[in-house]
Amino acid sequence: MDHRSTPHTPAALVAEVRGWRSKRRFTVAAVAIVSALLTKTPEAEALIAERTKALTAERDAAVAEAAKVRGERAAERIDAALSDAFAKCGAKPEHKADYLTLARGLFTVDESGRVVTRKDAADTLPGVEPAAWIVSQLRAQRPHYWPVSVGGGAAGGRNGIALGDTGCYNPRSPKFNLSDQSRYERRYGKAAADAAIRQYGGRA
Repeated sequence: MDHRSTPHTPAALVAEVRGWRSKRRFTVAAVAIVSALLTKTPEAEALIAERTKALTAERDAAVAEAAKVRGERAAERIDAALSDAFAKCGAKPEHKADYLTLARGLFTVDESGRVVTRKDAADTLPGVEPAAWIVSQLRAQRPHYWPVSVGGGAAGGRNGIALGDTGCYNPRSPKFNLSDQSRYERRYGKAAADAAIRQYGGRA
C-alpha cells in the first residue's frame, strides 16, 4: 500500500502505525510520520507525540533490561573468578564469605572478558587479576585467612630474606602459581614468603 494515499486522519494513522509495527516497517513508518508532520494538523501532531513517547519508553525499557542482564552476567563471572582464586590460595575456607564481600566491589570485567581490579578501586593497582591481588594485597590486609606456617622458624624466615626461586610470587612471570607459593612458604617459612611478596611490589 502506498502510504501517500492514506488519509492523515487520527484513526487512519493509528491503524497504519500499528500495521507498520507488526510488520517491522520502521523505515516506511518514519516517512509517514514526516509526511504527517508536514501537514501540521493538530491531530497529526498529537498522534506523533503520543507514538514518539511510547516508542521512547519502549526503547529505554529495552536498554535498561539489557544493562541489567549484562550486570548480572558480569557479577556471576566476577564471583566465579574470585572463588577460583580463593580456592587455590591456601586460605581457610571459613573466610570465603568475608573475602568475597571485600573483593567484589574492587573487580570488574574488562573489554577482553578478564576479571581484573577496577581503575577506580581505592588503594588498589588497576588491571590486576584476582590471584595476583590476593598475593599482593589481601595477604597483608587479612593475614588471619591463612594458617600459621609450620616452617615459620626457618633460618631464612627469621631474617626476613627471600630464599630459593621466588618466581612463583612474580605476578608478571609465567612461573606465578599459588600452589607453588604455598609450597614455598611451607619450605622456607612465612617471613621468607613475605619477603618474596615484597620483592615484587606486594605488601606482606
